[in-house]
Amino acid sequence: MTQQERKTIATQQAPGAIGPYSQAVQYGNLLFTSGQLGMDAWGACFPPGEKEAATCKIIMSSCLYWSRACFLVIF
Repeated sequence: MTQQERKTIATQQAPGAIGPYSQAVQYGNLLFTSGQLGMDAWGACFPPGEKEAATCKIIMSSCLYWSRACFLVIF
């Protein structure tokens, strides 16, 4: 894998990576994410409520990564 083909994706609208990791990495037309948590981007807190709220936050954060990488996101 050459550095030209690999692109690190980052946005301040989603929770930052904890440790020496990237929020997402684009390689060609693939986008890799790992270890997503249902955390708030600003306060680094989990949203109030049940698992559904955390799951929704994970999906919304993932959509931010996809759109940042210029992938089409359709709901």
